Amino acid sequence: MRRGPQDAGYRIELKYLLETQRLQAFDRYVRKLFAPDPHSARTGGYYVYSVYFDSPTFASYAQKREGLLQRVKPRLRAYRSTIDGRSEAFFLELKIGYNNAARKDRIRISEALARQLADGRGMEGHEEALSVSPTLQQFRYLITRYHLQPSLSILYHRAAYACRLGQRMRMTYDSRLQ
Repeated sequence: MRRGPQDAGYRIELKYLLETQRLQAFDRYVRKLFAPDPHSARTGGYYVYSVYFDSPTFASYAQKREGLLQRVKPRLRAYRSTIDGRSEAFFLELKIGYNNAARKDRIRISEALARQLADGRGMEGHEEALSVSPTLQQFRYLITRYHLQPSLSILYHRAAYACRLGQRMRMTYDSRLQ
């Protein structure tokens, strides 16, 4: 018997805006409890390039703005170590939100498929990958059913930290939005 999002792999997401001039003091305080995760430890962070998909009427955006409790946010993610560097990993994600809890269904994809999706050309020619991935199948369904298209792209720097207390808690600082 499922009682709620906490039983289905969801995590609580709390997001805050922090003024740049307060970040250094906050970071000193936080480092007592958090350590850089493996992706941030060596370089101090990484860059995330995201492409969000929405319908021609921006239904996903409207659902978020109107406070709909359950939402699905399809997106493409690429990771790179420098702002102008080549992307090193590509993922297709379905971020499923329930109030302020969220979980991600995610699969690593090829650069070719990532570019094809980012260009709004769908998933043709990738039937083999589709045949073995429920996440890709769901993404294709959403694209077809709701006429999703690339609607917003964003690039930002992320520094990620894991809690030293061993709890399943993570903190990220996102900055340098473009």
